[in-house]
Formats: sequence, structure tokens, C-alpha cells
Amino acid sequence: MSDDLTCPFCSEGDFDAVGLKIHLTAGYCDAYNRVSVDVPKTRPAPADGIDWSHVPEGFDWVAMDADGLGYGFNVKPTINECGWWEGDGKTDARCTGECPDFYLPPSQWRESLRRRNPA
Repeated sequence: MSDDLTCPFCSEGDFDAVGLKIHLTAGYCDAYNRVSVDVPKTRPAPADGIDWSHVPEGFDWVAMDADGLGYGFNVKPTINECGWWEGDGKTDARCTGECPDFYLPPSQWRESLRRRNPA
């Protein structure tokens, strides 16, 4: 694969596909971060920034990885350099259904951990 991709937001060039993804999702592109925050959502953001209607019962924790994808967890996850892992990292506690909708730019993934409010 060639290194000739250009960021469509800031026009910085010479990326391969992986480099462009990192440029966008790790928060290096200020133009992308501004757009992803400014894009209007089809419905108002909830107070905690999570649309819990997409998170199955029993998955009381949600977090967004560095790539901008959200996941539900049935135990409190731990953070590493690029995302969130299930509790002890040995059991698959991630929700495999729809991902939760986050109202955060991908550059804020480290601050994305949320817990469902107890009823």
C-alpha cells in the first residue's frame, strides 16, 4: 500500500491507511476534532453523553476506544494505550450487539468511561 493518502479534514498528506486512521482517531487532526464535535446529532445528547438505549441490560459500563467505537461491558474495564479491556482481560465481557452512541470526539476516548445510573 502506498503512502499517498491525504487527510480530508486538514489536507496533511503522505499517510498510509493505518497512519491516516491514527491521525484522525488519536486526536492529531484539530480540524477533524472540531468537525466531529460540531456535527449536529439527530437527537439531543443525554446528560452523561451516552445513548443507553443501545446498551443491553447487564452491561452497566461503556467506554470508547481510540478508534472511536463504543463498547458495553458487564464489569468495570481497565484502560491501556489504545482502548479499554474487560475487567481482568481474561473474559469476554464486551457487549456484542449494537455499540453505544457516544457524544464525544474520538480524541476524548480516555475520558469516555461511563457507568449506567442504578434505577
